[in-house]
Amino acid sequence: MAEEMQGVVSEQSPVVTVRSNGAKREVSWTDGMTVQQAITASGIRTKWTSKYYLDGQRVRGYQQVAVGGVITISPPIKNG
Repeated sequence: MAEEMQGVVSEQSPVVTVRSNGAKREVSWTDGMTVQQAITASGIRTKWTSKYYLDGQRVRGYQQVAVGGVITISPPIKNG
């Protein structure tokens, strides 16, 4: 239970996928989760000029994410 609270995904928990060049992370979905919350939970760094796409459509950080959503960060960023 404590692991799920830290963003670790178990096989039964619903997830959201966050991806950019060379990085793809699945984070545990929570009710009311926004794009920005999912990106923060993934640990992927973004630039202030980054654009967010949710299931192929450009969105803002406050857009809510459904279970199984795929968030893409563009332009490609470094995840050093």
